[in-house]
Amino acid sequence: MVLLLHTGLRASEICLLKPEQVKIAGRKGTLTVVGKGNKYREVPLNATARGVLGKYLAKLGTELVFVFPSEKTGEALTERALGKKYADKAKLKDVSPHDLRHRFGYRMAEHVPLCRLRLSRPNIPG
Repeated sequence: MVLLLHTGLRASEICLLKPEQVKIAGRKGTLTVVGKGNKYREVPLNATARGVLGKYLAKLGTELVFVFPSEKTGEALTERALGKKYADKAKLKDVSPHDLRHRFGYRMAEHVPLCRLRLSRPNIPG
């Protein structure tokens, strides 16, 4: 949930995230994400996201296929499990992963000039 709030990733992007897509080195960190339309992008990790993700990864084994595996199957976590089970664990009531994505965008727009915000779909007419 912290990663969703601090990166603005889609639920599907979090669920399908693989360890080789995570790069954390000291005070830098990025996620290489496969988004809609199989488009790749690099998402920077702030200090909070690096800290939480670093601690989480340190607890996990090295043979993981997905960063957030399902406890039942070991395969990719489903969006439903992310939205229900892990929101409950984080004591978030009536909050979906998409709500956290919107909150991230809102916070970004408060602190970053609009001309610097990158659109997820370049070349939008209009």
